[in-house]
Amino acid sequence: MPDYPSHNELVLVTIRKIMPYGAVCTLNEYNDMEAFIHVSEIASGWVRNIRMHLKEGQQKVGQVLRVDPSKQQVDISLKRVRESDKKKKIKEYQTTIRARKIIEHTASSRKERIASVEAKVIKPLEQAYGSLANAMAEIAEGKEKAFAETGIPEDWQRELIAICEQQTEEKTAEMKMRLKIRTLAGNGAEEIRDFLGGIRTNTKALKVTIHYVGAPDYLLYIEAPDYKKGEKVVEKIEAQLEKLKKEDKTMECSLERVK
Repeated sequence: MPDYPSHNELVLVTIRKIMPYGAVCTLNEYNDMEAFIHVSEIASGWVRNIRMHLKEGQQKVGQVLRVDPSKQQVDISLKRVRESDKKKKIKEYQTTIRARKIIEHTASSRKERIASVEAKVIKPLEQAYGSLANAMAEIAEGKEKAFAETGIPEDWQRELIAICEQQTEEKTAEMKMRLKIRTLAGNGAEEIRDFLGGIRTNTKALKVTIHYVGAPDYLLYIEAPDYKKGEKVVEKIEAQLEKLKKEDKTMECSLERVK
């Protein structure tokens, strides 16, 4: 029987099929297991048209409402996930994928089978720390102490410490964001121009590159000293957007991370 997510667990999902009464999605962390999102769990309030909220291929963070392995059924809610939890989950997922790829690359260079490394390295870390992202953070912080009672071979302990040290030495983090911004105000163009200019000067990013895609879409490429500082840059941009919306009631804007 395949592994199923736990009740109330936050999961990353990909929207596969949209119907009038809900959407079918797959669970990215559970071998693309299918799950269902009822229309009432997509957004707060009445959802008149699901396609105004979801698109096929879109990734979302959901909360597990019900799990019934006997029926192979998993129900997901999108509306119950807080914004702060969405960001945390996406960051954790990206860190996990990155760590897994590095470990698999190391296994390949050691001429070890991925299945073997999965069993003796990745699974013990996930069981001990809940996720590979959490495990790598603990290794970076505590080195050998992080391996207590995991049973991971000493040679792989040394490999993992070296991987974490190499990641720590990285000087910059790059983030790609999609910005949607428009307003009906008479000075709207000037307002948006000032905001975009302020991103470059009012944040602590090392570098911000802005590409105009086509009204109302922009792509922001943010370079920061590390991912923690990069997240703070994003939070500051979001705060500036909220301030704009309060000052200009016709302002519509959103900021989303792009893979």
